[in-house]
Amino acid sequence: MATTASPALSLAEHFACFARGVVGNSASIPTAHGPQPLRYADWTASGRAYAPLEERLLRDIGPYIANTHTETSFTGQAMTRAYQKARDIVKRHVNAGPRDVLLATGTGCTGTINKLQRMLGLRAPSNYIGTASVAPEQRPLVLITHMEHHSNHTSWLECEVELEVIPATADGLVNLAAIPALLARHAHRPLKIASVTACSNVTGISTPYHQIAALMHAHGGLCFVDFACSAPYVAIDMHPADPMQSLDAIFFSPHKFLGGPGSCGILVFNGGIYSATVPDQPGGGTVTWTNPWQEHRYYEDIEVREDGGTPGFLQLIRAAMAVQVKESMGIDRIAEREHAIVERVFAHLERSTRIVILAARHRESVCRCFLSTFPAFTTTSWCACSTTALACRRAAAVRAPAPMGTTCSTSIRPTRTALLTRSTPAISPTNRVGCGFLFTR
Repeated sequence: MATTASPALSLAEHFACFARGVVGNSASIPTAHGPQPLRYADWTASGRAYAPLEERLLRDIGPYIANTHTETSFTGQAMTRAYQKARDIVKRHVNAGPRDVLLATGTGCTGTINKLQRMLGLRAPSNYIGTASVAPEQRPLVLITHMEHHSNHTSWLECEVELEVIPATADGLVNLAAIPALLARHAHRPLKIASVTACSNVTGISTPYHQIAALMHAHGGLCFVDFACSAPYVAIDMHPADPMQSLDAIFFSPHKFLGGPGSCGILVFNGGIYSATVPDQPGGGTVTWTNPWQEHRYYEDIEVREDGGTPGFLQLIRAAMAVQVKESMGIDRIAEREHAIVERVFAHLERSTRIVILAARHRESVCRCFLSTFPAFTTTSWCACSTTALACRRAAAVRAPAPMGTTCSTSIRPTRTALLTRSTPAISPTNRVGCGFLFTR
């Protein structure tokens, strides 16, 4: 299924093999200047359909689609095996351990984060919020960074927790040195969690999440990591050589992968943190038996009891295939190609004194910059869902005139947020992922 390319090929030739399979390469869009070729530049928001993957789904999976709850037919057994194999592919990709649990839920990270919060008993029904018997000082502590997507920010605001933002350094990075003091101040709390982004989807700056995990574990806490922005491009390792740096839960959105649109959200977590007596969604497939006297018993296996109803088996199979496409590209080659593109882009942008680049060259798959004196325009998904706080904490935000609306579109359209160059700090080099742009006039 996955396009293969010889290691002897140049980077451009290697990725051209995959580019030819992207659905829509020859499409055009209507513009004020007539039909123009479609040029997609919003990969941070969503991946694209991939023809070889679609063909494999139709050929190898389509003829045998059946409910995985049916084990008495060939098709039911075939889908059950394919569903389990998809789980194994994704678990292996993130280096999950034998005690780690994989749940496929929702359509992306928003669904997975919220499910994890509910399973941990941290989310009270909305009509009971504020009436819980847990004393404020006994609420769990949750640490986030200043770079979180709203999925990993507002969802925690609706939980029965004490939420703290880890301070940033003067150059806009996560201040690791501030974490021990935060944990010491909240040492009395029974549960301490750091839930941090792996990479800002505004600037591409990476967080030192393995180091954060080590600090949390040293204080008896847990570390969750949101890989939504970076998962299509980087290696994910839940269990590195140092066990103190292991990750207790990760979540990502396979729809951002090449071939991933239409897949499910992925949540992988240490089964040891799960203690729920009732599944998040009780129903078909979650019980071993019931009787007429209102008695029942749930499965002990977390992956079974938390997968109630007809599972999204096609969605998970698609996610696993998208992971295989990523692996066939080669993570090292992806990084090498991104570095070459970012260097070329920066070489041109830095020639202008009117262009301010947000953060340093060394990043992952996002590059943000702006011109200094006009309302903002965007060619990527700089929108209301982008971040907990501006990547540069000293930056000031101003409102554009009312007709200018926020957009997630890839075409150049106005957005409400403009940044003032007078308040942008210098950012020292750190890891960052890829290339997208915020233009202002």
